[in-house]
Amino acid sequence: MKFTWFNLMPWPYLPDDFREKNRSVWVDIDSSLFDPVKSHEVYNTYMDLLEYASTLGFDGIGVNEHHQNGYGIMPSPNIIAAGLARRTKDVGLVVLGNSIALYNPPVRVAEEFAMLDCISGGRLVAGFPVGTSMDTNFCYGQIPALTREKYAEAHDLIRRAWSEKKPFAFNGRYNKLRHVNIWPRPIQNPPPIHIPGGGSVETYDFCIDNTYSYSYLSFSGYIRGKALMDGYWKRVAERNAPDTSPYRAGFAQTILVADTDEEAERLYSKHVSYFYNRCLHVFAGFADAPGYRTIKTIQTGALSQYAPIWRDVTRWSLLGVALSEVTANAHAYLVTFVAGTHAFAPLAAGALMIRPLSLVLTALPDRERPLMAHSLAAGNMAGAVAAIHEFRFVSAVAWIGTVLLSIAVFLWYPHLVIRDGFDPREVMTVVGLWSVIVAARAVRAGDATFLQGAGAFDGLARVAILPGIASLIGTLVLLVIAGPVWSLGGILIGEWLTTFNIFALKRKWMREHA
Repeated sequence: MKFTWFNLMPWPYLPDDFREKNRSVWVDIDSSLFDPVKSHEVYNTYMDLLEYASTLGFDGIGVNEHHQNGYGIMPSPNIIAAGLARRTKDVGLVVLGNSIALYNPPVRVAEEFAMLDCISGGRLVAGFPVGTSMDTNFCYGQIPALTREKYAEAHDLIRRAWSEKKPFAFNGRYNKLRHVNIWPRPIQNPPPIHIPGGGSVETYDFCIDNTYSYSYLSFSGYIRGKALMDGYWKRVAERNAPDTSPYRAGFAQTILVADTDEEAERLYSKHVSYFYNRCLHVFAGFADAPGYRTIKTIQTGALSQYAPIWRDVTRWSLLGVALSEVTANAHAYLVTFVAGTHAFAPLAAGALMIRPLSLVLTALPDRERPLMAHSLAAGNMAGAVAAIHEFRFVSAVAWIGTVLLSIAVFLWYPHLVIRDGFDPREVMTVVGLWSVIVAARAVRAGDATFLQGAGAFDGLARVAILPGIASLIGTLVLLVIAGPVWSLGGILIGEWLTTFNIFALKRKWMREHA
């Protein structure tokens, strides 16, 4: 195994409220956040670190290319590598790499890489990334569906420019050159070539066909990284590659060195939180332009960042939705089926009265969930707990307002709810029961949203199973014994049981993460 010390060169001065006030760290990031004066020290510090790493026994020191972002302020890694070539020795210069589809013409890459190889005495390790969708499609305006085709043509032109001994003409779709005859030429012919990838099947095959090293940059940890690399090695086996040399693959992972976990957290937690919560704050609309991924890759599911989430989160979310259906909506089906549509009409009229609170309890979690998740990710437990209390206060105000509105309607505008043929006492009883039901939802909403922000979807789904069953049984029994109106008691039982279970689950989570 060979080790490279890699530096993205992220901008270290993004403000604490960057996520809240900026849509994305990439593409349309506020340019006023960049300070040219401070950048002098930033660039030179990063280059000092790379030079220092070259003296510590690393096999390579790595740089790469990104545009219009605070994640990595290195639009031209070749400039950085040129400085390192002069001030280092006996270490590989891993330029991972040049996004070759962006260069017009790509022979510029062939020339500059050849220069770096000559200046360094044959130490260049070349990288040919397709480039992120943010860089290629949004910053440099490449057509997403043509990016890979342009990339393949650029690759062929660069490799020919390195290998052909005499001038040649190149007549491609995107590059038409009468005379290709680069000076200088690389000492290594060709230099070792690494291809950074994100799980594309085409990139797997491209590396296998050309005997290039496939390199994956992991920010997601063991599960995602293993799934993707297993996919690559499976493809190597399917293609009957002549060997399974470990040098067919490279893997980039953040590594924190300390004697204990506690010391590592003390030394690095602030910096890790900065990088993940600010430098990786990418607007989803920039991450994957339509057409950037090929149909073949999408069909395999190899790229899906959500595969682990499906197993660990989404199935529990779906179970939770199904249980909600059993707890609340199944009541409407049962009453209608057993007692008829006329019996359900007063129940629907009463339910309409508590609709304002239902809207609040639907909208608030969508706003608060990401804020709570951000607070928890940043280690701000107090902020997340404070958000729960604010949530409860707003829910209580909304509940009281809804009840007062219902009373006002019954006192002054009863005709809006009580139609001909409706028993006024039945409708008022329905409103009273629904008020108690939604009170349970209002009381637990903040805690449930907190647990969602903490990723405890499996626990939330589990604690709703028995209340869902109890609700269904209670609804059936009360429907038969007491009639449609009092069948709402089944929902009431299920909702309050769920509320108590969620309180218990949150207390358990707090104890485990104290």
